[in-house]
Amino acid sequence: TLVRTVEKNLPKTLHRYVDLRKRVLGLDAIHYYDLYTPLFPAARQKATYPEGVDMALEALKPLGADYMKVLKAGLDPANGWVDVFPNVGKRSGAYCNASYRDHPIVFLNHMDELEDVFTLVHEFGHALHFHLSHQAQEFANADAPIFLAEIASTFNEELLLDHLLKKAKSRDERLNLLNKRIENLRTTIFRQVMFAEYELAIHREVEGGGALTSERMAEIYGMLVKKYYGPGYTFDADDGYEWAYIPHFYYNFYVYQYATGLISAIALSRPVLAGDAAAVKRYLHFLSSGGSDFPIPTLKAAGVDLTAPDSMQPAFDLFAATLDEIERTLAEPR
Repeated sequence: TLVRTVEKNLPKTLHRYVDLRKRVLGLDAIHYYDLYTPLFPAARQKATYPEGVDMALEALKPLGADYMKVLKAGLDPANGWVDVFPNVGKRSGAYCNASYRDHPIVFLNHMDELEDVFTLVHEFGHALHFHLSHQAQEFANADAPIFLAEIASTFNEELLLDHLLKKAKSRDERLNLLNKRIENLRTTIFRQVMFAEYELAIHREVEGGGALTSERMAEIYGMLVKKYYGPGYTFDADDGYEWAYIPHFYYNFYVYQYATGLISAIALSRPVLAGDAAAVKRYLHFLSSGGSDFPIPTLKAAGVDLTAPDSMQPAFDLFAATLDEIERTLAEPR
């Protein structure tokens, strides 16, 4: 269902984005490396940790008073939930650890960038997911399965992005945030589903009696690059060899879960942002469910049926609507 739904939506989403990039960058052709050139780099924003905390508390208000009470306590470094700044011997990046029914600990490397605020709400999505499921479930069912693990984190990012877009003061700031949403969707949904489709294809190649030479693997990968990026994209000879740089292809079909996680987060966040109190209640119940049921029925109870294309469609509609908004904003006077 995931692969079919992505394929159906390619013309109105990723193919259209390639054409938009070509116009904005003023290029005659879009190559693979052009997909990673910032479209709107001028609107880089700074945010201290206290400013980021204020943004997080404003953005996540739709989740209700009980959620906010726990979040506010956790965001205060004095309460031992969060280690904010880089330090000697500290691992890079950001991550969240939790022991059963003890409070989670979020490790950040905050550098006063707006991106650090997205990292903050992402990791506290994990933290509140841990906290609520550990409080509600016995030890055996306390942790959510990996299929559900990135939904709460990306849900929080969606709420923050929506909040910042509403508060944006300039055209450049708005364009930067809109393109951030597009890039999140491109790299987390389309790119990961392309990876998953490639994994499936190379397994089928072997099961059908074929041989996986590097040339054959590049041929299969190249066909998918052409399909996903569309007629406006210029394919280069080496594009098919990107497979050699992706370590996930040595795992057991993991990458598609990045896509289903963000698709679920978007589907769950839209009614919450619209003020649907029942949707908030269902979402908080989802956070409390841990591993008490299999992933698909757990999501169904929250309002997302990943066996049905209709539940996936909001993510692709959001991509198309965001492209519309970028085009409208570009048409405005500077």
